[in-house]
Order: sequence, then structure tokens, then C-alpha cells
Amino acid sequence: MKKFLIVGACLFVAACGSGGEGDEIASGTVTGSDGETVEYSVRGEDDKGSISINTGDGSLEINSKGKGSRAELPYGLKLPAGAEIKANINVNQSGDGTSGSMVSFETNDSSEKVINAIKEQAKSAGFEIKTEINSGDSKMFHASRGDKETINVTASQKDGKTAANVIAGGKK
Repeated sequence: MKKFLIVGACLFVAACGSGGEGDEIASGTVTGSDGETVEYSVRGEDDKGSISINTGDGSLEINSKGKGSRAELPYGLKLPAGAEIKANINVNQSGDGTSGSMVSFETNDSSEKVINAIKEQAKSAGFEIKTEINSGDSKMFHASRGDKETINVTASQKDGKTAANVIAGGKK
């Protein structure tokens, strides 16, 4: 199954930037040496794309919404007002209930303000801050709720702009 996910991820990356809205870039069925069958479908449009992989164990869906899209973060997390989305990726896996999101964005807020705002949201959602790293204008934190849900945030400030990433998700 893992080798199919790697192949799927490669197809997904190749699909971004290809085709028009809703165009199917590739699809098919692959049967492994163990007889396991995997169906896949890749769709793409400019910097947006999706891949679906279905097996007997469940399904995996990866969506990239691209620049300027609306952030879809779990746990009620919100980005700073005026944040410009650079990348927005959502992953859902049916077999074990794993899901998550990764949003990269840029803002005029300081890295400290970004980190503190999202950290407070995480605490309000019941997450415990496990790790914090501060190195000049670069900041990060890792938080978890139980042993199945995590949030990781990084923010680096340069020339009056802050580039940040929020990665959040886990198992249901």
C-alpha cells in the first residue's frame, strides 16, 4: 500500500499545473504482486489539484487548493486577518480516520504575533503546548491533544513580512 501512496503523491505533484478545470490527468487500476488492487484518479487545474486512491483497506484523498484559496484548518484554527494563502493542502484517509491540513501563508504581522495568536487558539481548543522554539525572528511550536491530534506552527520574519506554516491533524 505504501508504494502506491508514493506513486500517487508523484502523480499528484505532476498534475498540479496541468490541464483545465476538472480535467482528469490520469486514472487507472494497478494490481500489486500480492493481488491488491488500487484505483487512482488525478485531476488538475493550474496550481490546484486532487488525487484519490482507493484500496480494499480504505481511501485516501489529497486536495491542493492553491494560492488565494480559503484556509480549511481543523480544530477551529483561524489564520491572521489579511493572511495571503500560498498553499492549502487537505488530506483525508478513510481506513484509519486520519485527516489533516497544511496551510502556508504570508502576513504583515510579526512572527511572534502569528505564533502567539495560533498558540492561544490551540490552547482554547484543548491542546497542550509541548515544544516551543524561538530563534531571533523565527518561531515555532508543537501542540497535542491526547495521543492522536497535533498542531505544528512555524513562522519566520524577514523584510517586514512573515512566512508561516500551520500543519494540523490526526486520527479520529
